[in-house]
Amino acid sequence: MNDARRRQELVEFVRATLVAAADLQKDPKRYFPLISEKTKHPQDQIARSWEHHSFPLRVAPDLLDLIAEEEKWVAAQQNRAARSRAELARFIDTTILEEAQRGRR
Repeated sequence: MNDARRRQELVEFVRATLVAAADLQKDPKRYFPLISEKTKHPQDQIARSWEHHSFPLRVAPDLLDLIAEEEKWVAAQQNRAARSRAELARFIDTTILEEAQRGRR
């Protein structure tokens, strides 16, 4: 995140993702053919299940809790000590998303 050019590229990518996700929420049927092609599921099945999908466009408030639980399992698989919550918290950076959201408004 210290490389200004790479950071700006990431912000632009996230901003484009936000725009696309908002458009998908607004007019999902337009995307069913593409979703069908990529997932190999029939469009009518996608349409019937669409109400179960959501695109919150945010960092989950319980993300650190989830990562901390997952870390226990990963650490055991890798035969190492689990990182502390404080160490894991450093992996969560909401500033890219916040900057991308500011540019959309």
